[in-house]
Amino acid sequence: MLLGCKDDELITRWLQFGVFSPIMRLHSSCNMFSGKEPWNYDEVSCRIMIEYLQLRHRMIPYLYTMNYYASEKCIPLVRPMYYLHPEEQNAYDMKNEYYFGTEMIVCPVTHKMNGIIRRASETVWIPEGYWYNFFNGRGYRGNRKLKVYSNYREMPVFVKAGGIIPLKDMKQNINSTDNPADMEIEVFPGNSNTFVLYEDDDRKESKSAMTELEWDW
Repeated sequence: MLLGCKDDELITRWLQFGVFSPIMRLHSSCNMFSGKEPWNYDEVSCRIMIEYLQLRHRMIPYLYTMNYYASEKCIPLVRPMYYLHPEEQNAYDMKNEYYFGTEMIVCPVTHKMNGIIRRASETVWIPEGYWYNFFNGRGYRGNRKLKVYSNYREMPVFVKAGGIIPLKDMKQNINSTDNPADMEIEVFPGNSNTFVLYEDDDRKESKSAMTELEWDW
């Protein structure tokens, strides 16, 4: 992204991938030809980039918990598919696909959209079980490969049946990185599950809380 031609679709897909990465930075510069700020691009791309930046901020409770798991339980935020499926050849074939925390699977969009249908296609492998598209709620039966078509506002992100995703309530101060006082909990049907939410004051380990979010299907 440092050299080459300005490309609105490429920068948008790059930012979408960044939102589902351990560290999310735009790395903008003073060069007028390489600035990564959303307002440097067309109106549609700008709007989508802003939506994804806001989504990243909403995911603070989920990310904070997953980073705690990484620190205390040695469970990385990002894990290749074969990490959990070492006996499955498909897990090795999907080189761009990965687990994002305990609840999600992500596959970045690396192909341009078809100019006619305005969709980009990516081949993904869905593990055994039932999975839902995080953005549109479409369900997928697992243990198979399939081609997923994503419009400009979506990318292949899947949540397992029974998945629990804690999100920040954006009616609060959107600039704060503290654990939110109010949250929205997104749940995905099809299975029972427990998600252990970790919170602290970002200063003292003694001021922390572990909260079980549980639902029965």
